[in-house]
Amino acid sequence: MTTSDLAGRTGRPFRMPVELGKCREFHRATRPTSWTKDQPHPVCSPVTFLASARFWLAPEDSAWHGIDRDYRRVLHGEQEFTFSTGPPAIGAELTGIERIDRVYEKPGGRGTMEFTETVTNFVPIGGNDVVASLRATSILLEQSSPGTVPTAVVPTWSAPEDHELVLALTDEPLTITDFVRYQGASGDFNPIHHDQAFAEAGGYPGPFAVGMLTAGVVGTLLSTLDDTAHLTRLVCRWKAQAWPGDALTYRIYEVPAPATRRFVIHVARPSGQTHLQAQAYFRGLL
Repeated sequence: MTTSDLAGRTGRPFRMPVELGKCREFHRATRPTSWTKDQPHPVCSPVTFLASARFWLAPEDSAWHGIDRDYRRVLHGEQEFTFSTGPPAIGAELTGIERIDRVYEKPGGRGTMEFTETVTNFVPIGGNDVVASLRATSILLEQSSPGTVPTAVVPTWSAPEDHELVLALTDEPLTITDFVRYQGASGDFNPIHHDQAFAEAGGYPGPFAVGMLTAGVVGTLLSTLDDTAHLTRLVCRWKAQAWPGDALTYRIYEVPAPATRRFVIHVARPSGQTHLQAQAYFRGLL
């Protein structure tokens, strides 16, 4: 199958319950480990909970069914969540459909990179209106990453003057246990995040953090700033891997915006290198 054949592939509809126990497990896996006690769980599911849809998606339901991918060469580049009325309520029953929407290539330092955008839309059981949508951008590298861990301080981003810092937190150092806990809660079992030999075969010095783990922590922190029932959009883009031992610093800024609350999120490694940048939009109070 060629690259051009991927676009438009659609999986079968699958059913996803937003179950309380699974939401609690996901919430525990995506809260900062530096928090000394758990936070009250909201009525909504965790902000990034729909990333766990793979638990309910059988192989033949996936738009990728029958396609072999070398996960030593695949990176998660960007993830977008959009909601009509915030993350689905706990107890909701949804139908999801996964589709490969767009495929394109770009040159890069490791050769040609293939970008694939996969969209998953969710509607209530028996309904027709999309209440949530995920857009995931994956990157297939032409060759293995050299796997070097950056050590130099790289101040790649600074907040503009109109950005008001509303939350800052430096978490405990990441561990492979944190990666495995998130993998168990989300269903992402790519061994590159916990298997030393597999990671080395991909050209890395060892396992690195699941990108959606740190995106999930961002979602948890956002839930302390506003009611997530008002959240309409969250976009996360990864700039560099995070590694075991990294104590990540999360900074959230509020940016003036008409008729909405807009937040800009910056997550940095101890070296100062940017790990993740994100933007979140909440409906404003009229």
